Amino acid sequence: MAFVYGQSMRIDVRTARMHQQQKERGFTLIEVLVALSIAAVALTALIGRVGASSDIQRDLAAHALMLDRAMDLLQQQRLKPLTSSEEQEGDLEVDGYTLHWRLWSEVTTLPGFMRQNIAVSMVDQPELTLFLYREKQ
Repeated sequence: MAFVYGQSMRIDVRTARMHQQQKERGFTLIEVLVALSIAAVALTALIGRVGASSDIQRDLAAHALMLDRAMDLLQQQRLKPLTSSEEQEGDLEVDGYTLHWRLWSEVTTLPGFMRQNIAVSMVDQPELTLFLYREKQ
């Protein structure tokens, strides 16, 4: 009986080794395909975010450029005497971008003061407007 018991143990050991070898073989084709499809969906979402982020960064850079030029033009007007309320306009070439600006004055309800407005615009960007109150001379 000991011999039969020994054969039985050998068969159990062989079966256990075969199961262990099968477990260590790797991933199935289905598991690999599922993992690849999940990765593809995640990468698609990530690429969409990167594109949106670059658009936002470009818009912020354009807004900062327009704001800088509008403040510069308003400061230049502040140094000049306030003589007329005619509208002025022109174009500026800055860092390869063309900016269009308009300057106009308005009468205010405050006696002795005028409001000077400056609007700066760029292609595909909303117009940016700043103003300054000045004393009439």
